[in-house]
Amino acid sequence: MGGTKYMYVQGVPGSIIRGVMKVVVQEETDEEPEVKVTHSLVAKKTRTGLVVGLFSDAGDLRKEPANSHIETVADALIEAGI
Repeated sequence: MGGTKYMYVQGVPGSIIRGVMKVVVQEETDEEPEVKVTHSLVAKKTRTGLVVGLFSDAGDLRKEPANSHIETVADALIEAGI
């Protein structure tokens, strides 16, 4: 999406896709890399379009409410025949 690769997490075939991209910071130590921020994507297909939500764990909106908002908007468009 926009030149950024997201890892597929789950979805509903032909309808919803969910994915994540983790920003990893590798410091010059022998320790494991530390994940700083996780960016998430949710996309839902309508009859004529695609509703996409991109959000970050660093923001105010968390994954579950964001997914719900995107799916609600897409469902409303589907009911409207769009």
